Amino acid sequence: MEFFITELTLSLLKEKFESFCHSMAWLKVVENPNLEKFINTFEASKSYSKTFVVIEKESWDIVGSVRGLLDYKFLRGGSIWWRIEEVSVNPKYQWNWLGSLLMQYVLEYLNWEWCYKIELACDQKLAPFYEKFWFQGLEVEMKMYT
Repeated sequence: MEFFITELTLSLLKEKFESFCHSMAWLKVVENPNLEKFINTFEASKSYSKTFVVIEKESWDIVGSVRGLLDYKFLRGGSIWWRIEEVSVNPKYQWNWLGSLLMQYVLEYLNWEWCYKIELACDQKLAPFYEKFWFQGLEVEMKMYT
């Protein structure tokens, strides 16, 4: 099998909506996937987020994705801060090292964009995976859900 990575576009989301949902389904239950809601979310967030997808070349299905939020910092001369929100690979394809491929791609992309800091939150069991990419645990991370 061969794969490639590209940025998710609105037309690709519309065309491959079902496979995109399947690639994320193991993260959390994607409750009642609705193309209209996904399009609204995509449109509302495109100025401050990017999503890259892994596409299987034969079927052209989306089999993995990584989504991040970005901010341009005043105190860093306009440098980019990036927060990885979702890294997911369809379980059927996880043995293909696609999570590592996605991380390498994003880290290289962010290096070219002059990103000064990259953050993510993950389950403790996934920490060893991200440590392979030089991420380090933080002492405190706080959240508030509303």
